[in-house]
Amino acid sequence: MNNLIDHNYDYFVYMKNEHKSDGLFDNENNLLSQDKIDKYREYEKQSQKEGCPKYIWIVSFDNKFLEENGLMVKGRVDLNRLKDVARKGANSLIHSSKKLDNDNTYWTAAIHTNEDNIHIHYSVCEYHRLEDRRVTYAGKGQDTLELSAMRKMKSVIANDIVGKTRTPELTAFKRENLIPTFASAITASKDIKTLVKKLPPKPPHSAWKYDSKAVKPFQADINECIDKIINSNEHLKKIYEMYVDALQDMTKNYEHFYGEKSQATAYAQNQLDDFYNRAGNKLLQAIAEMSEADKPAPVRAYLKKEEKEDFAEYKRLVGDKEYVRAADVLKKHIDNPTFEYNLARLYADKFIGVYQERGFEMLKKIADDPKHYSCDKANMYISKKYLREHDYINAEKSLIPLAEKGNIYSQYSLGKLYLREESRDIEKAAYWLKKSADNGNAYAQCAFGLLCVKSDNQVQRAVGYHYLGQAMLGGNQFAYNYLQSNKADYKKYNPKVRTVAKALRPTQVKKAVSNYRSSVNECWNIIKKMMGEYESHIKQLQREFEYENNVVVDEYDVGYEYSID
Repeated sequence: MNNLIDHNYDYFVYMKNEHKSDGLFDNENNLLSQDKIDKYREYEKQSQKEGCPKYIWIVSFDNKFLEENGLMVKGRVDLNRLKDVARKGANSLIHSSKKLDNDNTYWTAAIHTNEDNIHIHYSVCEYHRLEDRRVTYAGKGQDTLELSAMRKMKSVIANDIVGKTRTPELTAFKRENLIPTFASAITASKDIKTLVKKLPPKPPHSAWKYDSKAVKPFQADINECIDKIINSNEHLKKIYEMYVDALQDMTKNYEHFYGEKSQATAYAQNQLDDFYNRAGNKLLQAIAEMSEADKPAPVRAYLKKEEKEDFAEYKRLVGDKEYVRAADVLKKHIDNPTFEYNLARLYADKFIGVYQERGFEMLKKIADDPKHYSCDKANMYISKKYLREHDYINAEKSLIPLAEKGNIYSQYSLGKLYLREESRDIEKAAYWLKKSADNGNAYAQCAFGLLCVKSDNQVQRAVGYHYLGQAMLGGNQFAYNYLQSNKADYKKYNPKVRTVAKALRPTQVKKAVSNYRSSVNECWNIIKKMMGEYESHIKQLQREFEYENNVVVDEYDVGYEYSID
């Protein structure tokens, strides 16, 4: 099917044979004139001078296959339809091949109908020799076209013939009939309760996804639950069996075309995988809704128009360091969790004494309410406070719920906490540091890596150097310094890494970008500070002007004393 041919042989004459075909065609024309054929002959002469290979191949069909798929009716072939299929096949091969360029390749073809197996003859050549493949593909087949490109062509032809009408019909049946029927059949059951116990915690403020990293290990359990739901509902079971039967018919058609079972069954498997993906997401969505149905309605967290304006005013007042007035603005909408959380933070961060204590109490209340929109934020804030105060018992209590939800910073903080002398537990430390490291936290990768490389176990040491390498690529300077000081061991456990410096290149780029951003932020902070000083100076000048000119000032501005209830 992939042959090079001597240019001196006039393949056009053979393809055009009037007893076998209706003539030659190309990418634009269904029937080539003699002038056009002669032009292609001239192209071939130039290609031959430049040393371009000429490729010929044949795509042969079982006539019964063409009849079953509507391309042959009562012995007559739909040539126009088959030529369109041939074009898609040729173009897909050229596009898929690394050795052929679309703009530098021309092709002609002919359909021979005089034999038991109708077939398409192709002739493909390049206009110019763009590279010396004896050099670029030395020992790799040189001018021989890739098998992968040939397979791509076969796949495109098969899908266009077999799947042109049936695949859209099957897809519509699946989406409009099978999946909705499945979704309506999901009810609370023992199987679903069993599945819920196996699933990881649902991400806060988002949903489970069948293909997500956290859920993938449980796909077999989800599929098993889907099968049980299908088998427990007679109507759904019949619809599913209709879908599977249709897939089997499609598989037979593909098998008829390919002549082998492996590639044919891939179509049905891909379609079933898509069904389980969609059904899995419907099931996970239903489970989440069942869980939420048992809970009270969530507290409102969005901002209405008036609240948006007041929130912007609050931000402005905080920027002006007018914290008391900012607190008054937040208190106007205390029933909104966004305002409640920001008021608690404002008290805790910017006030002292009784108001600061009130802020901490508010944050504890929010942290203890799992339905509060800012529960996780409050928990994180409280845990940091405990860590600063060396209250490791309460810090642990605050961090565990967040870590179990998948918060990588809480996992890292919890791991570091278990490394402290006062609460030392190496197994727990390793567990939580690895969790955070596997979720991409470079600090946790470094900490877990250091924990492992100190082990006497060679396997553990190899794991440690792997994580340190990940931390280094993530921009962790300490990991880089450590690996620079232990180059021999790093290369020993990571033989593919030639030098630490080479592995660090991506890190250096990230660091350069980070330094640039830091410089920009520093400049912006200087400008903001200058603007603040300028506004303060203007206000002072205004007060002096009013005093000098006996301007009457509104009593509200000079005599009002702020109080916080």
